[in-house]
Amino acid sequence: MRRKKEREIAGKPEPARIKVCPVCGKEFQVPVTNPDKECCSRDCADKKRTKKREKICPVCGKVFNLKYANSKQTCCSISCANKLRHSKK
Repeated sequence: MRRKKEREIAGKPEPARIKVCPVCGKEFQVPVTNPDKECCSRDCADKKRTKKREKICPVCGKVFNLKYANSKQTCCSISCANKLRHSKK
């Protein structure tokens, strides 16, 4: 609140910050109240957060997508995971 009053007193509006959205590539203005904003919209922020990652199954060699980027999943299916688990014993 105080900063806004100081800017009004000084008579100089804060310069607009422009960023490029990493998802869609569109330029957008970053609000003064949220300088850490990375994406232009909630849709783009959701897409960035749920970005899919591909992995190769060590048992069958099939390429599969992880549901979450930080997932610890190593195999494409439960049956491959069981084969991997039993082969280690």
